[in-house]
Amino acid sequence: MASASAFAQHYVECDNCEKNSAQFVCKTCSGHLCEECKIDHENRKLTKNHEITAFKTDKEELLGLLHCSEHNTKKLECFCGPCKKPVCTDCIVSSHNGHKIKTLLTAYEEIRDSLKRTIEVIECTFLPKYCELLRSEDQKDLELRNQANKIEKEIKTYTQNVVGRVMEISKHAIEKLRMEEENGRQELQKSKTELSERMNILQQTRDMLSATLEAKPDISYFKPVDVSFLTEINALPIQTYYQLDKFKPGDIGQMIKDNFGIFAKLRSSRTLCDRSERRSSERWDSQASSNSLMKKIFASPNRKGRFDDRYN
Repeated sequence: MASASAFAQHYVECDNCEKNSAQFVCKTCSGHLCEECKIDHENRKLTKNHEITAFKTDKEELLGLLHCSEHNTKKLECFCGPCKKPVCTDCIVSSHNGHKIKTLLTAYEEIRDSLKRTIEVIECTFLPKYCELLRSEDQKDLELRNQANKIEKEIKTYTQNVVGRVMEISKHAIEKLRMEEENGRQELQKSKTELSERMNILQQTRDMLSATLEAKPDISYFKPVDVSFLTEINALPIQTYYQLDKFKPGDIGQMIKDNFGIFAKLRSSRTLCDRSERRSSERWDSQASSNSLMKKIFASPNRKGRFDDRYN
């Protein structure tokens, strides 16, 4: 595995030639130097007394390379608490006089410790709890689907019962129809029987009279024939017509809809987190504001002494 120094050299280029990877750093002018430029730096009259060390990625050491964005020749040495920003000595005199000041390293360590505590809260409190909540949501999702499946079966069973009841009503309606039909046919049969009896009488009378007419006249021929019944027969029976009322369907669809039952409706309820969870949230809120200060410490637009975000 590559060392931290090799890792830094691979990604940070020499500030002088801007071609080779940096292997050294000048603490005096905060410049990154490759091997060749280091030798040249040491041989120049203006820079031969500069303090040059091997380039490392120790964050505490890198703090000493940061320069003020307002006073480019000044290094960031302190941190202003009220303004929540790193400052140089000129900044303190010009605009931060009287403010609560701490060393940049102290501020860095405080923010580092705050970040560690935040990570601990996330890993030990929030993530386990959210994993538990996610498992709970999966279980509730399964229970909800099971509830829906159970209700669906109940609806289908109830529907079959309703259909069965409707079929019973239909069967009863058909039986009633046939009974009414049978009553009408019985009345028609009585009428047909009465008409048939009268027709038989008429036919018998006709045959008797025809026989008398065709026979040889004798003394019986002159005997009067009783046809008084023809007066009664001449009064034709009153005709009775039978007709079944047409079937008029009721609005059973709307009636079933209104009386089918109460449809299932989704209801929800919420539960509050317990006190320990609320305390964790409060600790998180108190630390969240300080976490953003880390970027402010290293947010310097000056190329000289920059701190690569890759090493945050």
